[in-house]
Amino acid sequence: MTRILSIILTTFILCSCGTGLNIRKSKVKYFDSSFSAIIDNKSYKVKGRRYGDLTLLNLFEIRDATVDSVHLDFNDRKELQFTYIDKGQKTIKTFTGNFSKKGFYEIYFRNQKKEIPPLFPIFYSNNHINRVRLALTNEGDLIVDNMWDDSGNIFILAAGSSGRRQSFFKRKTITKTIQFYALKTIERVFDDYIKYQESTDSQVDKDSMTKSLESLNVVVKPIDLDLLINVWMYYDPTDFPSRPLIYEILKNSRPSSIEAVKTRIKNKKEWETDNTAPYSELNYLFKQLDE
Repeated sequence: MTRILSIILTTFILCSCGTGLNIRKSKVKYFDSSFSAIIDNKSYKVKGRRYGDLTLLNLFEIRDATVDSVHLDFNDRKELQFTYIDKGQKTIKTFTGNFSKKGFYEIYFRNQKKEIPPLFPIFYSNNHINRVRLALTNEGDLIVDNMWDDSGNIFILAAGSSGRRQSFFKRKTITKTIQFYALKTIERVFDDYIKYQESTDSQVDKDSMTKSLESLNVVVKPIDLDLLINVWMYYDPTDFPSRPLIYEILKNSRPSSIEAVKTRIKNKKEWETDNTAPYSELNYLFKQLDE
């Protein structure tokens, strides 16, 4: 009976909430199908019931990807699109939902509900529901309101789980968005170049590399600086002066870049030697940056 009362209370709350998100109206903004943003995959705050540290992708039942950020936008059919790069592969996932009259965007992954009698299932119920509603905070961060119900009962015998939570995800600034895609492009072009071990590269790839490097100013993450240092060392197609472009970024990124070069010198690859370029040139790069 306690389980049945819990179901009824949940239904009442879902129906009575003014925003449909269990959040005060003054703290919510809505968006339309022109919305486009880069969102952190990891939440910075969760309200309500939670199991583990669910990411944005997890909430949308994507469990086989490990990414830092996800690009959200809508296609011509007003379907929500997730675009992300995982292990060098670009993936686009599409979700069909609807904009509600209250303003939020709603998606049902499952919506199977059987209750006898309806609303007050004292005899029988079998529910399999997973629903998300999307809106924004006043600061522009993403709110994902998740309600799930995998429960059932036969008379007073009840089992399963149900609950609701709101997860909050940071929206990246335009600068961070540009940097994110620039670094991913650099990584893709560089990986392809190294993979095929050629001394030339396509003009399209060289143009992409140039544009991406020119869009960067300051880089502070060690993993990103390590990428740039490796590009400085090994990306040298014919008639492509990548080093001056990378050096300007590293110079603007001091002192983080100095530490990154020191770390790269310590982490010598098995095929690299102290007296052979490009590894031997790292000491010269270090001295330039440390002046």
